[in-house]
Parts: sequence; structure tokens; C-alpha cells
Amino acid sequence: MRDTQARINAQIDGIRSVATAFTGSWLRHSNAPDRLPQVFSKLAVVCDKAITDFERQRIETGDQHTLACKSGCDHCCRHETVVATPLEVFALAAWIRENRTVLEIHRIKERAEAYLEHFRTNDPSCLPCPVLENGGCQGYGGRPLICRGYHSFSLDSCRRKYRGLDDTIPHNRPAYLAAGHMRGSISAKISEHNLPAPQVVLGAALAIALRDEQGLERWLSGENLFEGLEFKLPYGAHRSEIEYIKTH
Repeated sequence: MRDTQARINAQIDGIRSVATAFTGSWLRHSNAPDRLPQVFSKLAVVCDKAITDFERQRIETGDQHTLACKSGCDHCCRHETVVATPLEVFALAAWIRENRTVLEIHRIKERAEAYLEHFRTNDPSCLPCPVLENGGCQGYGGRPLICRGYHSFSLDSCRRKYRGLDDTIPHNRPAYLAAGHMRGSISAKISEHNLPAPQVVLGAALAIALRDEQGLERWLSGENLFEGLEFKLPYGAHRSEIEYIKTH
């Protein structure tokens, strides 16, 4: 068990280092806006590989769980508040502009604006992610890191949680940690460069990112486009997730 813990910790440390290096290099680049899709693609590849590795290792150790997530399952997309870095938000906006039709983009914008308006009312309820349409993600290729890393083992648990009957969903925790710590490392590097809003609420921030194609340049210049949309808790994985690595 200790060997497993040490291996997971080492893998996550390596992933964090890669995310830090990629983000720092991007922020220092003279043409950072044009390089964003390439940088995010590299980060996504690292994240996806880590998740695949953790899934393989889980199976090799004899874990009997099977993944419940599949196309058309959208419980977390409808009920969770997704937190992302501005790097991820602008990358998602760029992916949508590049890969969706004018009509599809218009519908995403409408939902994002509705999400933003709802968020600013301080209503504690959560709207579905604005990229969700007919049970599918319209930004799947550009989805944030944490969306890539959350893999449920029980559809019934998802249903129970989002009906308020339970608060526990069994999932691949090392995979979730990998995505969460990558997000945290990106956020830390953004803060180190004194840029605003290192973590934001995705659904609301996407409305801002889709309004103005020059928004990334404005944010890189220090303008806080996401004022009031910042995620205030410490970056990275939740305390309970960190404790899992320490105790398993």
C-alpha cells in the first residue's frame, strides 16, 4: 500500500511540474494568445495520459469497479459547479469558435449569459453547464482538465447524490487528483505572474470569454474580466481528496 501511495504521489508531482512549466512558458511567450490552443492541447494530452495510466493501474491492482460514465450521461454537467483557470476558459472558448457552427455558438452563448446572470444573483442553485446540450458536451474536445478527471463508478450514486439522498460518489480518486493538481499548478503560475482571477466559475466565465475575441489579450494585460466570478477556496483538490492519498 505504501508503494502504491509513493508511486501515485510521484506521478502527481511530475504532472504538477509539467503543468507549471507549460503554463510559465506560455505566459512568458511574446505571442501568448496565438499559442494558447497549442499549450492547452499539450496540457490536455498530459492530463488524459495520466488518467489513462491511473485507470490501468487501478485495474492491475485488482480493483473491481467499472466506469459508469458514458455518452449521454450528464448528471455532473447538470448539477456541479465547475471551476477552471482562465487558461482553460479561453481555450474552451477558442475551441468552440473553431469547431461549432454559428447557430451552435449562438445557443452556447445564450446559455452562458443565462448562467452568468443566474450566478450574479447569488442563488445557491446551480444551472447546467452552458456547453451541455441534449445530454452531450458541445465543447468536449476543449473541456477543462477537471472534467477529464472525474470518473464515476456508480450511476446510481450519481442519481442519489443529485436528488439529495447521498453525498458520496465512488470514483477514480488518483485520476481526479491528477486533474485537480494540474489545475492548481496552472492557477499558482497565473498568480505568480500577478494576473487576475487565477480560478473562476466556468459557466459564468465562459459568457465573458465568448463575448469578446480580444478578451484573452485584455486578461493577459492585467484586466480582470472575471471580477466577481473568482473561485475563492484554495486551488487544487479538495481536502478530502488530499487526505485519500495520505491514508491509502
